[in-house]
Amino acid sequence: MQRKLVLLLVVLFSVLAMASVDIAIQYINGLYEGRFEEIYQMQDETMRKAQPVTVLKNLKTQLDVQLGRPIATLDVQQVQQGEYMVYVFATEFKAGIFDFIVTLNTEGKVAGFFVRPSSYQKTETQPVEVPEERPLPEYVNPANYTEQDITVGKDPYYLPAKLMVPNGLESYPLVIILQGSGTHDIDGTLGPNKPYRDLAAGLASRGIATLRYPKKYYVYPQQAAEIGINADAEYIEDALTIIGQMKGIPQFSSIYLAGHSMGGMVAPWIAREAGVDGMILLAGSPMKLAQISLDQNLDLVGVQLTEEQKAQTKDFFTKMLNQEIPPETDLGQGITAGYYYSFDKYFCMPVLEETEMPVLIVNAELDFQSPKKYFDVFVEKLGERPNITLKLLPGLNHIFNETDGTIKSVEEYDRPGYVAVELIDLLEEWIKREAERK
Repeated sequence: MQRKLVLLLVVLFSVLAMASVDIAIQYINGLYEGRFEEIYQMQDETMRKAQPVTVLKNLKTQLDVQLGRPIATLDVQQVQQGEYMVYVFATEFKAGIFDFIVTLNTEGKVAGFFVRPSSYQKTETQPVEVPEERPLPEYVNPANYTEQDITVGKDPYYLPAKLMVPNGLESYPLVIILQGSGTHDIDGTLGPNKPYRDLAAGLASRGIATLRYPKKYYVYPQQAAEIGINADAEYIEDALTIIGQMKGIPQFSSIYLAGHSMGGMVAPWIAREAGVDGMILLAGSPMKLAQISLDQNLDLVGVQLTEEQKAQTKDFFTKMLNQEIPPETDLGQGITAGYYYSFDKYFCMPVLEETEMPVLIVNAELDFQSPKKYFDVFVEKLGERPNITLKLLPGLNHIFNETDGTIKSVEEYDRPGYVAVELIDLLEEWIKREAERK
């Protein structure tokens, strides 16, 4: 009974998951852009055997020869077939209209892909353009920085990273961006939005170097079980290694760790252990994971629950908070109770209540995942500490895009936007001030 309840209600780890249609689009775009290793990793085991990288390259060549480049996507259909979700993209080429059919399994892996002549009849309606890379925000000036692709981490799970360094400066502060929950690309792509790219480029445009990197689970999805699904594997090990590597670069006058969402929850412990010069918590939380899950279940889906179900939910997560649920208990989506417990030892509040390190805590007023009541706890517990700056930014959501707050679900991230310039301004001012004090 409890297991079914949790499978139904736990929303913490699904709320930031990439929408399945975005996965299908990313797969098609990756094929046409020649990102063969990336889309190979997006396939399930059967597809990987059927379509290794060499086959994907040949497929791309055949499509180029037979169809040419796609002109526009005319229609998208979504069909549920048993446990699979099938997307049919009616796509216009000079050679005619063809369907790109992408099948996804319940884990969001590509389980099928083929191309066929389409029965779609084109009308005079303006076609929808094939999604392209969004332009950078207005506050970004690419002439002010140089972006480098580097490798960080350690064997056997090296990670690709993007380092942006300001032009024309001999030394500068570095901000290392720690991703939030879920498995995302290097830009933290959510629908049309790329919050980590915006953040990194915005700061680099203003004389502050930035480093961003994906988690091991994104780069090595098939090795997740071998890597381990816990806080150490997801955050701690790589962050400590990468900070150590960055400390060896003399151009960095100071190093700041900026954790977003769940990354902000573990950033204090990492920052203390690594001995960085300061930490930034973006849309973080002063609560443990079990409390966050309880709050999200009651706040976001509570209206759909009976009083009995609410009581069961509270009882279950209270036991989780006390670590009374067996660690091996399956909570769905590959997450166990032990995963929750692995984060408890890195709980942020004991560190924040004792550290003398400069700390900037920034939350968004209309964030439904890390709501204002969490920021109020930060203020209550930490507001008198002279080394801690707390800011609540109005009119912004969990990824610091502008919002009216009417949508309290993952669908909000389907709206195109950019990280607000107010956040970039705030971070620039705080980082440069602290760097001067160093």
